[in-house]
Amino acid sequence: MRRASTRAISRRSFCTTAAASLAVLLAGCSNPFSQLAGTHTSVSDSIAKKTAALSPKVTNTVEKNVLTVGIDPDSDSALLFVEASGKAYGLDVDVAEALADELGLRVRFVSVSAGSAKLGSTCDVVMGAAKGDVSGSTVVGNYTQTASAFFHDGSTGVAKVEDLSSKTVGLQGASVSQSTLQKTGLKMTVKSYNDLNSAFAALSSGKINYVLCDAYCGFYLQESYPEASFAGTLDAPVERGVAVSSGNAELSEALASALKKIDGNGVMELIRKRWVNGEKSLDSSMQIQNVPAGTSDTSDGTTASVGGGAATAGANAATI
Repeated sequence: MRRASTRAISRRSFCTTAAASLAVLLAGCSNPFSQLAGTHTSVSDSIAKKTAALSPKVTNTVEKNVLTVGIDPDSDSALLFVEASGKAYGLDVDVAEALADELGLRVRFVSVSAGSAKLGSTCDVVMGAAKGDVSGSTVVGNYTQTASAFFHDGSTGVAKVEDLSSKTVGLQGASVSQSTLQKTGLKMTVKSYNDLNSAFAALSSGKINYVLCDAYCGFYLQESYPEASFAGTLDAPVERGVAVSSGNAELSEALASALKKIDGNGVMELIRKRWVNGEKSLDSSMQIQNVPAGTSDTSDGTTASVGGGAATAGANAATI
């Protein structure tokens, strides 16, 4: 990929221009990703300058003095924005760049499929991986989590089942969040939208009671819709970290140390402020309790859907 501009990226402009130039890639997305491969400079001038001045702390990498980072567009990982030009931005990208900086390495991004990623050959690491995603790997750290979450206009804390029952929820059609809801016995009226901005706008105007979406997408959109409050996850959060070859102890240990370093020196906090509104990690205490299970007769758990259809390809694609 061509070297990315180091210009400041506005989160708000990402939201408002997403339909024209950006896609949020979560699991199952088939949006163009081929241009991602190549050397990608840091989003921060300071990181780039520091990396150039540092000595590599590891030697066992695919390319000398380079951390080759695999990003899987079909994973359930956190926010990933890809411009029409192929340039990639997002939480995974920023974390990878910060880790490479700590290791004294340049960074190169390649598109991979977690199921067939060849650690130590195609790439050194795969970002946003859960245990079992990448064959022959050890997952280091848990810098991000995935779960479908409800958002409400005004703070309510973690919702209860009775709070949700018979209410109207907006979501993006054909998304993982919709599928997750359909597997429960919750009885809610569903309105589907072409993008999450439209769903959050409907929440803000009082047309719906809740939005259900990937938690991190919701956190991201809270900057544009500050009245939207997190109301709990529908499913248990899945921890995700950095997959590295089980046979590369040197890199695994170095990554664990680097993750601890950026978590302690404020870098991770800055990254999370940029992409997820500064929200901390998801945990089991944030999951809505006693959600009824779906049955063969009521497996959809919802009434008929109205509104727009899915705007993006794939089971977990989400357009902001």
